[in-house]
Amino acid sequence: IQRLSARANIGGIYMKQNQYRAALNAMLPCWQEVKSVGYNVLTLKFLSIILKSYSSLGDYQSVAQYMQYADRVMDGMAAGSNGVLGILEVKADLLGKQHRYAEQLALVDSIIASGTHNQAMPLDKMLRTKAQCLENTHRNAEALSFMNRAFAVLDSVKQSDIEKSMSEFTVKYKTLETEMALAESRRETAEKANQVLWLVVAVVLLLGVVGIMLYRRRIAAQRALLHEKQSYIDGLESERERIAKDLHDGVCNDILATKLLLATDSIHAEQYLDDVWRNVRQLSHELMPPCFSTLALDAVVSSYVAAISRNGSRDISLNIDPAFDWGSLPQHVAYEIYRIIQESTANAMKYGDHTGIDISLTVNDGNLSVCVVNGIGIRPADGRHTSNHGIGQQTLQKRADRIGAKLTVDEAGMRHRLTLICRLTTT
Repeated sequence: IQRLSARANIGGIYMKQNQYRAALNAMLPCWQEVKSVGYNVLTLKFLSIILKSYSSLGDYQSVAQYMQYADRVMDGMAAGSNGVLGILEVKADLLGKQHRYAEQLALVDSIIASGTHNQAMPLDKMLRTKAQCLENTHRNAEALSFMNRAFAVLDSVKQSDIEKSMSEFTVKYKTLETEMALAESRRETAEKANQVLWLVVAVVLLLGVVGIMLYRRRIAAQRALLHEKQSYIDGLESERERIAKDLHDGVCNDILATKLLLATDSIHAEQYLDDVWRNVRQLSHELMPPCFSTLALDAVVSSYVAAISRNGSRDISLNIDPAFDWGSLPQHVAYEIYRIIQESTANAMKYGDHTGIDISLTVNDGNLSVCVVNGIGIRPADGRHTSNHGIGQQTLQKRADRIGAKLTVDEAGMRHRLTLICRLTTT
């Protein structure tokens, strides 16, 4: 049945292309097989194509022959089936071509009255056929009326098709609009997710960079603090070494000489005791830390110079700038400057000649200048007062570095000069 139905479809295609002879050549070789199958729907499908093709070719004898077989097959079948309607349409066309208009009109009226019209034989087509029959029988007014009804039905069908198409288009448009909105929403969501992801990555990187910077700064601060403490310890060790050497070379030797003279020359022994007393007293002043919480740098230096001058061992001149507020110096800066003056003065007294020592503290253009000048005496074997690499010189340089000052030592003629330049800050 499926194979023969496909053959009928081939014949139908030829008929729609107005190739009626080709349609018959496709259908007639299978006609006997169709009859032997005995499937009425398939039989009417074949007969509809055969009858329309013979009718279009004008072979009414063949139409009449196959129409008799069609009438027998239609007997007992539903009047509204496509096969039956197709045969009735052929019969109506055949009656019209045979000028049997009354019979044609009666057949069309019966089809219209039964309401058995479908897409294969629509109502507007039947109304047009009836209008044509009425015109052929000279009933022109009625023919015009049915023709108008046919056009009205056709317009209604077309309008219905348009509305249906518009409705389908609207549904498709709404669906497409919804899909586009969903796609846009998904795109915006994806963009926001990407932005949040990049923001998180940026924050993590920033936190990492800040953490590394803070860690490096902390390490640098710890190293600076460790270096400062080590420098301070080195300075203390150097001072202790110097004081130990002074005690050994000065006080201890004087005590030994006094001990030897006590047995032979009590007068000179008493003089040596006076020297020992002055040296020990000077060392005690050097070891005692100044109190900068109550006294300014100028007062502490003046007190120190006055204590040395009372020993009468050396003439020391002190020049301090009276216009500067020495109490405004930070305590750690004042302390380091005081120790530098103390160390350089002790070196001048120990290694310099017996000429005077000049000490000056001046302030000019925001720079504090400290200058200690003395005459060059006997050079020691280690060259401490002239060498930049001596222990005393290293201690002075470390103290200057701790306050960010510049220390220079030079000799001109027979004078030894130590100069310290410290930049004053507003804090």
